[in-house]
Amino acid sequence: MNKLYLVRHAKSSKSIPELKDIDRPLTERGYHDARNTAKQLAQKKIKPDLMISSPAVRAITTSLIFAQELKYPYAEIRLNEDLYSDDFKKIIKVIESIKPEYKNVFIFGHNPAFENLAKHISSIKIAEIKTSDVLCFELGDQIKLSKKKHKLIASFSAEKSAAKMKK
Repeated sequence: MNKLYLVRHAKSSKSIPELKDIDRPLTERGYHDARNTAKQLAQKKIKPDLMISSPAVRAITTSLIFAQELKYPYAEIRLNEDLYSDDFKKIIKVIESIKPEYKNVFIFGHNPAFENLAKHISSIKIAEIKTSDVLCFELGDQIKLSKKKHKLIASFSAEKSAAKMKK
């Protein structure tokens, strides 16, 4: 794996209290922001080799929007229960289990786990990851994620700047 793209799901709705957390849909803003962020990646001609999503509706929907914009087959999006977790160590295990032939890997999930993972692996300090943000880390040929060793090479956001970096 050369590049890891961490994609936080788009803005979701809490307006239907009887829905379980895993079933929460995107808001209208969420659809808009996800599409805008995905289009930024498409303009850079970024092509995923693998997409893996949390089974939460909001993450799956975000992955489908990205798949459409990046011309990735919907049927090839994988779901992984461990991505629906607050524990970033579970996400590390998912990432480290990916076969090395996949070069551009997109993982769709949630905070606080994604933010904690980014802070754990990044060689620079990261303050926050907002909804629809994408962080791209250069991993080289490494399959193991090392603490504070991986370079953040790009970030994308529906807002002005993804991954507000601490100064």
